[in-house]
Amino acid sequence: VRTLLVKFKKTPKGNLIEIFAYDSAQIKKYFSEEIKEGRGFATYSFASGLIVSDSNDVLRDLIRKAKINWKKGPRIDKIEKEWADYYIGDDIQDIEDCIYSDNPAYLIFSGALNEFIYYYFRLGNIWFPRPKDRLVELKKRAPRLYKLVKEINMATDWKLKAKKTIEVGRLIGAKYNLKLTGEINITPNKWQK
Repeated sequence: VRTLLVKFKKTPKGNLIEIFAYDSAQIKKYFSEEIKEGRGFATYSFASGLIVSDSNDVLRDLIRKAKINWKKGPRIDKIEKEWADYYIGDDIQDIEDCIYSDNPAYLIFSGALNEFIYYYFRLGNIWFPRPKDRLVELKKRAPRLYKLVKEINMATDWKLKAKKTIEVGRLIGAKYNLKLTGEINITPNKWQK
């Protein structure tokens, strides 16, 4: 079954129409994947789209499901939370090592910051915003984190950048009750499938 969704966006010159043509089974698969991954492109598209034509109510059902999913938000399971704890803790240790060894490894800092922000949204069961919207969302949801990220982006001293990046990781760890030991305690049969 082919489905068609038309989404309208306001522009200075009028309405822009986006047309998406998908198989309904594929859309349902996207919905399931997005709940697990925290990225909601298809979910948002269907939750906010307008139906132009829907002769057999396929779109109506997909839009209903998308609206429910969008409202609930994505979900993170226990194993992914443990991996998040590991990655944040490990990144913090790496940055501390850089400070200790006087190594301005900028790629580590920027990669860690991006990962920390990703996990802020994932651990909070919040849809992960597009890159251009992440700071806007962060400012609304976590002003203190936003302020730190802004300070990191403006800092010219690499050690200040590093220390503030560690602070972001620790704040996220505290918010979501993470251990931040940089150790993972998952038995292989639970995550190797």
